[in-house]
Amino acid sequence: MGRRAPRLAGLLVALLLLAAPAGVARAESVAAVGPAALAPPTVLLDGLRLNFDVPPTIVSGRTLVPVRVIAEALGMQVAWDPDARRVTASGQGQSVVLFIDRTDAYVNGKPALLDVPATIVGGRTLVPLRFFSGAFGAGVGWDDATRTVLLTSPPRAMHLEAFYAIQAFDQRGLIPRFNRADFGWSRLRADGTIDLQGKDFFWPEAAGSVTPESILADAAQAGTGRYLMVFATDTDGGLTHLLGDDKLIAAAAQNVAAMVAAKGFDGALLDLEGLGWVGDATTNPLQVQARFNKLVDAAAQALHQQGKGLALALHPLNSAYKGYDYAHIGATADSIVIMAYDYRSDRGPEPLDLVDAAVRLALAQGVATGKLVLGINVYHEDGTSLPQKLGIAKRYGLKGAALWRLGLVTDDELAALQASVIMRQ
Repeated sequence: MGRRAPRLAGLLVALLLLAAPAGVARAESVAAVGPAALAPPTVLLDGLRLNFDVPPTIVSGRTLVPVRVIAEALGMQVAWDPDARRVTASGQGQSVVLFIDRTDAYVNGKPALLDVPATIVGGRTLVPLRFFSGAFGAGVGWDDATRTVLLTSPPRAMHLEAFYAIQAFDQRGLIPRFNRADFGWSRLRADGTIDLQGKDFFWPEAAGSVTPESILADAAQAGTGRYLMVFATDTDGGLTHLLGDDKLIAAAAQNVAAMVAAKGFDGALLDLEGLGWVGDATTNPLQVQARFNKLVDAAAQALHQQGKGLALALHPLNSAYKGYDYAHIGATADSIVIMAYDYRSDRGPEPLDLVDAAVRLALAQGVATGKLVLGINVYHEDGTSLPQKLGIAKRYGLKGAALWRLGLVTDDELAALQASVIMRQ
């Protein structure tokens, strides 16, 4: 922590702790007059740390941070006018204008007054965090014990998908709240045919007057897109067998397209798991990727010829399965769901740093943000951790998020979802 502070400074801090009101103002005021050796405050957005090349500083009890980092993390664009010494941040229908060394500001064109002005440190423009974030609707808190600013991103409209599969029937009423539902009612066999009578993924039987067809019709009536989820795993080598034969690849693609058309779906989502496992020393991931790309290309052609869409659910690039060429698939398919879960063996929330890395790795492959959908397994999450995962989708401006699955969404998670994302009504 550096050199020991003089007794007088320590006494002053103690008196301030007793006199100041609780909350951010007290914590930041103490930090401002406390020992110089105190480390700069940490800033977390939706649980993930924001990294600054110029550290945050506290002036007159207010935390100031580099504007570009915080603005871009909130999905805003920043413009700098050197002549007017003015910084403008805008996005999501909001705008904030601040001036260097001036306390006057504008929020959505209306005058506002700052406690402390924006300033320039180390060539970076620093702005008061609470004012700036609050102007865009972000929540701001302070953890006194760790000297951490806790930011919560504001609600944002985004594409939301929900998987409807195993035991999802009781939550079918939520389907209209989503932009798309992916119905896990089929499997891809090793011979390229589509199985509707599988063990876990099958065409469901009617429940009284409610039939699979009526569920699809209700979804269409509500304006929710309907994709047939086609599942397969390479546990028994079935996918490897299929991918090793060009004729089987062509048959699989045509059979998927035919099933989508016959059942009235808007497209297909291929969830073909387990390829390119790095634990198998005989596997060449690049060869597996090339074969899988052939299937994706054939399926895209067959579906697009019918005016239908193609989506893929893929293992993340930081998983043990390396059989997926994100760059090629991202250019061919209409969207990719990153299944950024199963990083841990228990039911606890998925590690934020690994989920964040999964997204960054996909983006590094050149996949457009408008095609990436963050897959979230709600069985592993809760009402606190779910908004943090959604925050990652917001931070990178992804197309949206996909929940695995209906039937598992708790009341707390639904409330958190509604508070974090502007959902369809």
